[in-house]
Amino acid sequence: RRQRILDAAFLLSGRYGMDKVTVEDVAREAGISKGAVYLEFPNKEAIFDTVVQHHLSGQLDALQAHWQAFLAEGGAGAPSVPDALAEALTAHVLRVFDCASEHFHSMDVMLYMSHWIRTRCPEYFQRYEDAIAAYLAEAQARGELPPDRSPVDDARLILVAMGGLFPPYKPVREPGAAPDGLPSRPYLEATARQLLAVLLAGLRASSGVELSAFRGDHGLAPRLRGGFAPQ
Repeated sequence: RRQRILDAAFLLSGRYGMDKVTVEDVAREAGISKGAVYLEFPNKEAIFDTVVQHHLSGQLDALQAHWQAFLAEGGAGAPSVPDALAEALTAHVLRVFDCASEHFHSMDVMLYMSHWIRTRCPEYFQRYEDAIAAYLAEAQARGELPPDRSPVDDARLILVAMGGLFPPYKPVREPGAAPDGLPSRPYLEATARQLLAVLLAGLRASSGVELSAFRGDHGLAPRLRGGFAPQ
């Protein structure tokens, strides 16, 4: 019953947006009574808190699967770590875009547009940052990036630079596209690949500027020694 409620809430949120969905709507979609919903969740916010956490964990699982596949591949002909990172991040950009194309109110889209969702999943962004930093740390260990750079700082810079590749896509201006419309998938993919190529080329060619003085020491670096390990 609990999973039916979560599935119904996820479906309805993508179709109408969380603000418009009521507990009654969720109960109707799940095929149960409103009272049965309240036996599992105290209110609407608790339902969507759980939906958000479950769904975003799935997104991180996809990034983790790419990381594990890369480590297992190894050997001659395997891509460099920065190239593997670029592929993983491009795939993530396209996953979000595919969700936005189908349902603009989906969890993947609202993560970047809804303050309510963002404030309820800070660990998602932290784990996403840690995942990127783990790639960068591995690249340093293999001699593919300068050893004096900070993987944590560089991961944050990559996330900042990639912000425009996610909803509402305002910086991605495709020639001939409607001003308020979505870019085409091929154009977004090409933009993501070009941006990541520039970023990673910069990391390969330069020494880092220490950012810890600006952000304080959050104790992130020790977590990288074991690679990306979602909790």
